[in-house]
Amino acid sequence: MFLGKAIGKYLFSFLLFAILFSFGVKSTEATTLVFVHGKGSGKDTVSNVTSTYWTTDMIRASTRNYAAKSLVVSYDGSQYYWDTVGDISAQINNYLNSNPTETLVFVSHSYGGIQMRFILCNSTPSAPYYNYRGANFARIAAATSHVITLATPHSGSAVADLGSTLSNSAFTSWIVSLVDNNSNSSKVLTSSHLQYASQNWLRDSLRTKSFYTVAGTNTLNHIYHLTDVGLGTLSLLAPFNGTNDGLVGIASAHYTGAPGGDWFNTTANHDHNRHNVDPGYIGDIVGEYGF
Repeated sequence: MFLGKAIGKYLFSFLLFAILFSFGVKSTEATTLVFVHGKGSGKDTVSNVTSTYWTTDMIRASTRNYAAKSLVVSYDGSQYYWDTVGDISAQINNYLNSNPTETLVFVSHSYGGIQMRFILCNSTPSAPYYNYRGANFARIAAATSHVITLATPHSGSAVADLGSTLSNSAFTSWIVSLVDNNSNSSKVLTSSHLQYASQNWLRDSLRTKSFYTVAGTNTLNHIYHLTDVGLGTLSLLAPFNGTNDGLVGIASAHYTGAPGGDWFNTTANHDHNRHNVDPGYIGDIVGEYGF
């Protein structure tokens, strides 16, 4: 997947702090964590997204051993975000049909953060795409506490900008596959597209819910992983302006601004699946920040 699979040890540590902080305000019995994954090659099963993308260790720790509910959504991560938000919102609204009093906290990684911006920036009647194509964004917004975005390219990815150049070069196929510039989702992750969208249908001034943004600053967490080497290579090739996680620069990850705001920079890269390598730290984080 272009914008990552999982989020890394340190990125996840801060995520846990955020989620558990929200539990300090509201009872976990009334909170559902909604996990919205990043870009992919098609729509996968919820079971696979849960176990492979997020991992059950992450879900368990985030919900404090399932003291809070969770909802994992799945969508076709290869398509334009305005074509996928209907599927995502339908899953969330179907969940609210059975759980009408739940407060939702969204945990969105990479492209998933763009999905949530479209939904919540178009959830009021004054928005240009209010309840787009009959999707009930307004109901989702009413149930939402806040959104956490993990390494989301809110103002675009320099790697997406570079995609067409790489695909026509002699670089190895595993680097080019990280870019995957031929998919519709890659085309809308360019800086030019997202900066234009932010002035039109992704207007953060029109949303009422806070976005708290997390950015990664490292590309070679474990150099023996092929993906890490690929991210490190891309970070050298792409015209990044400052620190980045291999696919998204920190300025882009923190672009959205108020309501909400920049939250954390971490020493994680975009794709590294750290919590499967060292799951023991999860209990330490829960013990430190638990309520």
